[in-house]
Amino acid sequence: MAATIIGLIGWINQEYIKQQWRWYTTQRPFLAANVGPYVLAPAAERALKPDPNKSFRECGPRAQGKDYCPDMIVVPAGSFTMGSPTTEKGHSAIEEPQHMVTFAKSFAVSKYELTFDEWDACVSYGDCPLGVSDSGFGRGQQPAST
Repeated sequence: MAATIIGLIGWINQEYIKQQWRWYTTQRPFLAANVGPYVLAPAAERALKPDPNKSFRECGPRAQGKDYCPDMIVVPAGSFTMGSPTTEKGHSAIEEPQHMVTFAKSFAVSKYELTFDEWDACVSYGDCPLGVSDSGFGRGQQPAST
């Protein structure tokens, strides 16, 4: 009777059990080896200054054909006008209305576009959906478009 109940509970929760199994057997060891030792300490993060010529990574060194971590830069706090004026050549309605956007704090963002190597690494660990097409241009270090 107990085995039947445990089996039924396992069957009902099989998706959760699969996620936990993947975390302990795949994701956790990968993060422990390739990301954890390289994550910046809070003090080091605060010390980063906006400079488009200085980038940083929070993962291990690049391996041939196995790049899964982007180069990051710090974007300064500030404001900019988003959108384009209706008089601009090539203007599209989706660019309206022009408005001010303000970032109160600096933040980090990838310096370059997401590549297929990075996307495919995410897919292989089950965190990103399959089916992103390269439209015949090839994968690897080509920019991924979702």
